[in-house]
Amino acid sequence: RFSGDLSAVAKMTELEQLSLHQTDIGGDINNLSQLERLKFLDLGLTAVSGDIAALSSLTALSELWFEMNAISGDIASLSPLVDLKVIAMPETSVSGDIASIAQLSALEYVNLYGTGISGDIAVLSELVNLEGLMVGETGVHGNLKLPSGEVLEIVE
Repeated sequence: RFSGDLSAVAKMTELEQLSLHQTDIGGDINNLSQLERLKFLDLGLTAVSGDIAALSSLTALSELWFEMNAISGDIASLSPLVDLKVIAMPETSVSGDIASIAQLSALEYVNLYGTGISGDIAVLSELVNLEGLMVGETGVHGNLKLPSGEVLEIVE
């Protein structure tokens, strides 16, 4: 099984894809803050930690997979990442208002299950590309009108 620390990739500034899913990799995600060409990042089921604010300069990111690890921080830190299509951070310590991602118009899939995210889901009604949304076990509430005209109700 692959193991090590994220500091090993800190200087790989030409890197566009990094998938270390379900490995024994650890370290602080701040080690990734200079990887400005990164488009795909999967650190799900690893021992990485840190504040997601470290990723705010990675404006080329289109997919962010961070399920079940020790990352934290306010989801508003992701607002500069306008090309994001996927945000998958279930079972993490990420928190904040879901309205923070409402302007990320490219979003297709959002999984924030079991996080500290809260707010009214209606703010996501303009995300016309959204195909998947998982916000169970959060503080998200309300109704979401889908582009088809259907209404999705969040039941607690």
